[in-house]
Amino acid sequence: MSHIIKSLTLIILLTLGVQASGLYVKVLSEPMEDVEDSLKESFTQNNLKEVARINIYEKMLKSGLAKKMGNDWNKNELSGLVSYIVCNGKLGMNIANANAQYAGICPIKITLIEDKKGTTLTYMRASNLTSDDKLKKELKVLDQTVIKAIEDLDSLSL
Repeated sequence: MSHIIKSLTLIILLTLGVQASGLYVKVLSEPMEDVEDSLKESFTQNNLKEVARINIYEKMLKSGLAKKMGNDWNKNELSGLVSYIVCNGKLGMNIANANAQYAGICPIKITLIEDKKGTTLTYMRASNLTSDDKLKKELKVLDQTVIKAIEDLDSLSL
């Protein structure tokens, strides 16, 4: 019984840790290719500029990682892993003006993870990085803009 209570406690703590970390997650049933087209449109509509698109999955394959890892390769059966680096210059400058040490927060990264169920988008909320009120205010605006761009996928044709 004690073992079960400890296990449940650990699960609850881990769940709270993910929520406290600020990871925003959106799960879609569509393939990554369709999601990417709509996401790029949403970036434009929400004044986010795509700085880079990095196909992480492809880079891992090209590097021979599957062979190096053997049986430990891709246990979750992912079929795609892509990160977008995006920024809004005005938001980035507002963050830098609030605290120059945080100037590197914008651009931000949105990661798309594809498996047989569809595509999951993840974004780490920047506003969880500080308790400084002035900076937190600017980081919340950034978070709201990025999350709106992701949520707007619901209204775009996928």
